[in-house]
Amino acid sequence: MKNLFLVCACALVYSVLSPAAHAVTKLAFALDESGSVDDTEFDFIQNGLAAALAQLPTDSTYEVTVVAFSSGPANTVLSPTVIDSSATLAAVQTTIQDYDNQGGGTDIGQALTLIDLLHGDIGDTVGLVNVVTDGVSSTFSPEAAALAANGWDSLNFEAVTTSASTSVLEPVAFPGTVQVLNAGDALPNPLEDSFIIKVDTFEGFEAAIKSKVQKVIDSTDPDNNPSAVPLPASLPLIASGLGIFGFLGRRRKKSS
Repeated sequence: MKNLFLVCACALVYSVLSPAAHAVTKLAFALDESGSVDDTEFDFIQNGLAAALAQLPTDSTYEVTVVAFSSGPANTVLSPTVIDSSATLAAVQTTIQDYDNQGGGTDIGQALTLIDLLHGDIGDTVGLVNVVTDGVSSTFSPEAAALAANGWDSLNFEAVTTSASTSVLEPVAFPGTVQVLNAGDALPNPLEDSFIIKVDTFEGFEAAIKSKVQKVIDSTDPDNNPSAVPLPASLPLIASGLGIFGFLGRRRKKSS
């Protein structure tokens, strides 16, 4: 009976925890395609992001979404795509690089709204949003708050060139304490603190976004950081299930 109890308990624990261990982390990127970003500069953004995503594992651990914003409604560059193979990753990189920027003003709120529309409430899924911009956006606090309310864990930025205003970005970044960093500085865990990376030129964006993506991998990949795996909402079932097995074991023993 004791062995049967252990087998049943292990099976219950595995059935509850194993889905969480393979949960997909959502990564959403918003690219500034406003008129102040010319074609060559936007190429640096596209190629930089594509190069950074090459670091992602291809085992369905991550899902990538990319949108572009200027003024008016944002545009979907890449619909939510799970990176489940090298071929999928290559197709994602090509899709990002082939997008043509539209031009216009700078409205980050539109990008966050589109990400929300594409995903809805993500619940307990780990989700991180990254925005690259070279300008000053209108206020987008409500849109950032909506992301947080819908389960997103992080909102961070790259502020490219001196024309990018960190004063507008700091109040809306989350979670924790907001740090304004220079390219090359050590990055905090994006699940614990938020940050804005100041990048001098568009040419320097690739190095900045590569370091960001690598930090995300270090902080969220269960193979690197088991504590990043969220506890499933069904975890109480483990306790109740073990309690049932224990009760049945005691009852059988008493009867005998």
